[in-house]
Amino acid sequence: MNIRLRPTLALAALVAGLAALSLNAATAQAPVGSSQPLKVGIVDLGKLGDGLKEAADANDRLKAQHTAAQGRLDEVVNLLKQKQQDMENMRDKNSQAYLNLWSDAAELNVQARARKEALEKVFDQQKGIVTADMYVKMIDAIGELARQEGYDLIMVDDRGLTPPSDRGADAVGQVIQARKVLFASPRLDITQQVITFMNNRYTPSSTRPPAPPPAIPPAPGATGSAGPTIAPGPGATAATGAGRNPR
Repeated sequence: MNIRLRPTLALAALVAGLAALSLNAATAQAPVGSSQPLKVGIVDLGKLGDGLKEAADANDRLKAQHTAAQGRLDEVVNLLKQKQQDMENMRDKNSQAYLNLWSDAAELNVQARARKEALEKVFDQQKGIVTADMYVKMIDAIGELARQEGYDLIMVDDRGLTPPSDRGADAVGQVIQARKVLFASPRLDITQQVITFMNNRYTPSSTRPPAPPPAIPPAPGATGSAGPTIAPGPGATAATGAGRNPR
């Protein structure tokens, strides 16, 4: 028996949708009664975040918070390592002293894992606060610049979004649907102009540092090996690269 795949209607519909989108873009024009052509710009949010002095300062503060949190975790870890070393040095493994060390080490191990989990959640929350605050400032600055320079529309430069070739049809379709800019002339890119605009307005004294993390109680948590570290999270730091598109 020969089994043949039926052509998918979803692909045909997708192509039709893209064609309609291209047609609508081609026929767009200035509002009735306006003799001025539309002025359009695009901004690469990843490049914008990387170029902002305020974003760099925010990341420095986050790094300092991460270092301080790691120090709090290391306090427990070092105590645990000392207990484990004392256990190894003790000859009588059946003595009450050894059992007391074992009990202390087990408790410290649980405490270290619980503190690691709690501090990572707090740090992730701080990253979210900084990223959201930076994004709002980007949008406000872009809007102000657009009004000053007479822009009618400024879009996110998502030309770096390309469909993956190894994740199946659904993933490909999602990327195709998500991308908005099919083509843009380089002269439409105003990212550097926005960077200069925001950096000229920024003064370090006007920044609002993130709220200090709440105290983490030494509550028991999941067990595990000694020596945990707080993960800073994958990808770019919080304040830079907001809305970054893969290149």
